Amino acid sequence: MEIKKTNSTNSGIDNSWKDYLDGDVFEGERNNVATKVIGGFLRDLPIDEWATKGWLSFSAWNKQCCKPSLSESELRTIFDSIAKIEYKRRQIEGENRYFGQDKWTPAMTTNDLINKESPKRKWLVDQLFTEGTINQISGDSNNGKTWILLHKAIQIAKGKAVFGHFATTQKGVMMVNEEDPFYDIKERLQLLEKDLNNLPIRWHILEDIKLEDGIVEMLIAEMKKYNLEVVIFDSLSVIHDKEENSAKEMNQVFDQMKKFITEGFTVIFTHHLRKKKSQRGFVEDPQQRSRGSSVINTRPHGHINCEECFQNGHKYILIEQCKLKGDKKINPFLVKFDDSDGIKLIYEGTFLAPMHATDKAEQKIIDVLKAKQSWLSVEDLITEGCGVEKTLRNALKALVNKKCVKTRVWKLLENSSESVFHRDKKIETKLQHNANLYSLVEDAHGDDKDSQSEDIKL
Repeated sequence: MEIKKTNSTNSGIDNSWKDYLDGDVFEGERNNVATKVIGGFLRDLPIDEWATKGWLSFSAWNKQCCKPSLSESELRTIFDSIAKIEYKRRQIEGENRYFGQDKWTPAMTTNDLINKESPKRKWLVDQLFTEGTINQISGDSNNGKTWILLHKAIQIAKGKAVFGHFATTQKGVMMVNEEDPFYDIKERLQLLEKDLNNLPIRWHILEDIKLEDGIVEMLIAEMKKYNLEVVIFDSLSVIHDKEENSAKEMNQVFDQMKKFITEGFTVIFTHHLRKKKSQRGFVEDPQQRSRGSSVINTRPHGHINCEECFQNGHKYILIEQCKLKGDKKINPFLVKFDDSDGIKLIYEGTFLAPMHATDKAEQKIIDVLKAKQSWLSVEDLITEGCGVEKTLRNALKALVNKKCVKTRVWKLLENSSESVFHRDKKIETKLQHNANLYSLVEDAHGDDKDSQSEDIKL
């Protein structure tokens, strides 16, 4: 590529960098000279041409003038550093040519809002992600997030159904992977898809790309150049230098993502979960387990969570839709991880969760109370096989809250006409007069006032 000396439009600017466009630059001075040269190139170009004309001119100068040439990684580090400085300078001096003139849009009236035509919802991936939105794929480490991400990128680029089930709208894809070396990505791609010829996916791999002013604008310019409409980041934690637990700082990261949305692009990013709580009988919502500030959950439009599981000796990925703004979420579903010939991710249908221990205890309690037609204590229910004491008390509390079961203190029932189960004498001697007894609401006797629950100590 021929290097042209441009005429700077900025008066009072040091143009000595142009002296280095001809002649050799040797070791010991290459970095300093390269900094001046790229500063000159970027200063004379609109931001949307930095990633194209700016980078190509800088690369050509390096090959032509540097003896020996700087490595591409060294060149990229210098380029990115100076691009950030130049971008901030333009913001301060009001020269931001990417955004054009600042304009204040007057507030619209309610009538204008009601009469404004709403755009038709366009699905990028049917029932999962809509076009022009920010979306999250979360999961624990080694639970299939990257496999899912690469599969989706391929299917979107080809316009084929994700998991062979969810239709896609064909789009070009920009992949920014700051976690995995290129050879790992290459191997996974070749396992997922045999025909990778002319696939409209572009890659930035381990280039220390951050969601910052200047860098985001260059990514947007590059996407426009190559007609790409989806950008995928793997993963969130490595594409910014902000404090992940700070709502203020994470909002700044998502404000950078919003720049892609303003251009009509779709953003997808992966994110890790915090460790699961070990509390027995406690199931935490995956969305609440997303590591860091709650902003990471509130800003995305869509969110799915991946969890590896095994059934009948086969590996599956359980996918739960944690969030979908403006539409009904679908039920969790299973994707089979078939590695018999390459890697295939196949939709296996809705996931039927196994009944939790507390749920089982609730059903057993109802069955026993129906059969006995009387008031029973916790000890009676344990004897009837309704579960261990802790699980049983949790189940009883839930049933009382649901108004399926009512409770009274035993001493209030001793002289009543209501049926009290004639329990085993050993159990009866253990009961205190203030012990709680339980009965189904529909089987209870007496007026409504008397049937109200006393203070319950579960």
